[in-house]
Order: sequence, then C-alpha cells, then structure tokens
Amino acid sequence: MADQDSQPPLICNATPATPSSGRNLGVVTLTMMTAALFFTLRNMPMMAATGLQMIFFNIVTVFAFLVPIALVAAELATAWPKNGVFHWVEEAYGTQWGFTAVWLQWVQSVFGIASILAYIAASLSYAFAPQFASNRWFVFGVIILVYWVATIANLRGTRASGIISAVCLSSGVLVPSLILIVMAIIYVITDGSSSD
Repeated sequence: MADQDSQPPLICNATPATPSSGRNLGVVTLTMMTAALFFTLRNMPMMAATGLQMIFFNIVTVFAFLVPIALVAAELATAWPKNGVFHWVEEAYGTQWGFTAVWLQWVQSVFGIASILAYIAASLSYAFAPQFASNRWFVFGVIILVYWVATIANLRGTRASGIISAVCLSSGVLVPSLILIVMAIIYVITDGSSSD
C-alpha cells in the first residue's frame, strides 16, 4: 500500500480566464475615467480663491489618499480578480459586510453625482433659460434624464464607458480649463497685471 504523502500533487490544466480584447482598458482611458470622478468645473472658483495653497493641498491629497487607494486596489485586483469591492470585502469579512461596502459606495455615488448634475442643470439654465434656474422640477428632470442616458450608454460595455468618460472630461473640464488659462495669460499680457 503506497503512502499517501508520496502521491504527486494534483495539477490543474485549466488556463486562467483572461478578458477579451474588447474589454481591456488602456492606461489613458482608465486615467480619464478616474479623473472624471474628481475634476469638475464646480470646484475651480473655490480653488482659485484658495490660490497657490491649493497646489499643496492637491499634492497632499494625491499622496495621502489617491496613491494608497490605487495601490490597495491594484493589490486586491491581482489577488482576487473578481468584480471589485463586494468580492474583496466579502472575502475578508463576509457577505453582509461586502453588501454594506457596495451599498455605501453606491449611495455616495448617487448623491455626489446628483449634486454635480444639479449644479450643471442650474448653470445651463442660467445660460439659456434663466427662468428655469430655480425650478426644482427642471433640475430633477435633468438629473433623471442624464442618469438614464448614462445608464443606457454604459450598458454598451466598458469600452463605451471609457470613451464617454474621456470625451466628457476633455470637453467639459480640460478644454474649458485650457481656455480659461489662455484667456488669463492674454489678460495679464495685455493689461500688464491681474486684479483679484
């Protein structure tokens, strides 16, 4: 009778699952999707009022918050390549805490995005139809419409979501910011000084 300890180890011949090329995101697209969550024109007046101190605060935020979170997420995604936060927290603490983590993430996103959309709706109404700026039903309608359009667009997959994020970030934040910077430079050059 052979000793059980002398048996060769079981070898799994299954190949690891790899995502199809249609689901891969490039570094630029992933960066644009992440940046779209943080950069909004709504914050720029506050940042301008703070002045150069905001550069320091942004650097602290990057190294004290964003980089550690990115490293933790990269490590967890490598160790447990299932879908994100729910599975990571479930693996460590159980299903109930996994659900709680995803619920808190979802609630934060809903209210955060709703506040940004309310700001956008009010800003656009001041530009095109000022009588709707204080109409709560108009603001509510814009929020619901954008949520449904975004949901339907995101149903087309990760690649489509990445393209939408890149286009919206470029046209809604990067291009307006560049225009503001160029206009500020022109103002300083033509008048010789900038006033507060």
